[in-house]
Amino acid sequence: MDAAVWTNDYIGIPFKGKGRERDEGLDCWGLARVVYHEQFGIMLPSMIGGYKSTNDMVLIQELIDANRSEWQEAKTPRVGDIVTLSVMGYETHLGIYVGNERMLHVMKGQDTCLQNLASAGWSKRVTGYYRHAQMTN
Repeated sequence: MDAAVWTNDYIGIPFKGKGRERDEGLDCWGLARVVYHEQFGIMLPSMIGGYKSTNDMVLIQELIDANRSEWQEAKTPRVGDIVTLSVMGYETHLGIYVGNERMLHVMKGQDTCLQNLASAGWSKRVTGYYRHAQMTN
């Protein structure tokens, strides 16, 4: 799937902590849910009940760890894989791999955008790439 065809549909969506609706703003998992539903026909769980705010680093990491059963680690990333990233020492952020060492993501203080995973700001933070079980074909 060519991510260039659909990626621009998500650029500029504002960040909103616990955001799950495109029109109201999204957090990183909310963005993944919207993209997976709209582009791949996969409904991901909401998970907003598992933490109080986007600053609950330990609870977010525990929630991510507890929900990995549908995901397989990918040695070589491909379009649509989830990229997990360490922020302040916790694996609490994620983006969607869109090819050419880039990810689509949203985070506090920044609208949804494309960023280069090889950049100095992200290269040392990547903790893994994960492919949803329904996308392993």
